[in-house]
Amino acid sequence: MSSVRICPSILNADRQNLFSEILRIASVSDLLHLDVMDNKFVPNFTFSFEEAVHIIEQSPLAVDSHLMISDPDIQAPLYAEHGSASVTFHLEAASDVKSLISNIASNGARVGIAIKPGT
Repeated sequence: MSSVRICPSILNADRQNLFSEILRIASVSDLLHLDVMDNKFVPNFTFSFEEAVHIIEQSPLAVDSHLMISDPDIQAPLYAEHGSASVTFHLEAASDVKSLISNIASNGARVGIAIKPGT
């Protein structure tokens, strides 16, 4: 039987003390959820690709990247290349889902597929 794992998000973390916030999460979890929004696919912006990669590469926790972006075919495999433990992309934003799944997995990350409500 598998166990339940908690994956806290840093969506509302204090940006001025982001890595302190991540260390606080590390005291209660071995996972970190990173919501990436590009203000195109969804009407909000969280982290640029460069900011997200910095978080992934510096985090002491495995990172679960949830990409709410308009170009997952290009960017999602890069999150895996940079060490994201899992990468979730939105079905509606991908142009070649099978290829994208393969590209993410071949870079060592687990793959998740999300569906945007109303589509």
